[in-house]
Amino acid sequence: MATQLPPELTRAALYQLFGGLLLECASEQALRDIHDQELLPTLAATAPDPGLSEALLRMHRALASDASIEQLRAEHAQLFLGATRSKSPPWESVYLSDEKLVWQGPAYAVLNSYVRAGFGYDGMTSVPPDHVGRELMFVATLAVESANAEDEDRGAELAAARRAFLEEHVLRWVPQFASDVRKNASTEFFQALADGLAITLRTEAEGARAA
Repeated sequence: MATQLPPELTRAALYQLFGGLLLECASEQALRDIHDQELLPTLAATAPDPGLSEALLRMHRALASDASIEQLRAEHAQLFLGATRSKSPPWESVYLSDEKLVWQGPAYAVLNSYVRAGFGYDGMTSVPPDHVGRELMFVATLAVESANAEDEDRGAELAAARRAFLEEHVLRWVPQFASDVRKNASTEFFQALADGLAITLRTEAEGARAA
């Protein structure tokens, strides 16, 4: 029987997974490893929502053949690479700034959130800080660091930073991004990833409203 993680740590694992897959195109070997090591079924077994479990299992099944892996790697570039060429631009600035371009006000606000929380940021020249993958992985990091903090005040500070970042950034645009990915994706893998991300964010928002 799978060990049930606390809800925030379950979501942290999901954000880490989704963020990593969106940030850069995983190698063929990495995708085969995700399938062969049964990572997605393991997460599905602990997911708090049946629809999320099914989305994760769909992602797993989509990695079953070399042909499907090659297809989804090609689609990653079509969906996410290039601010003007991509079908689903993965930057907060493109969604929320008046200019609809990268490196606008939201990017610097996100970078400020990273710095305030006490985390550095590598790769600024290659990947803007408001890339969806960076944002999701930051939320995951805050959840894990908060849970593991030895100092109670530091743990509370990180938990508050996580909630604020979700409300001020992620929940303002990533649900629409996930919807766009779902609409534009042709592979089952990215359609399922979009569904899983949307469900995760919906349960996050519902939990925030209930708190």
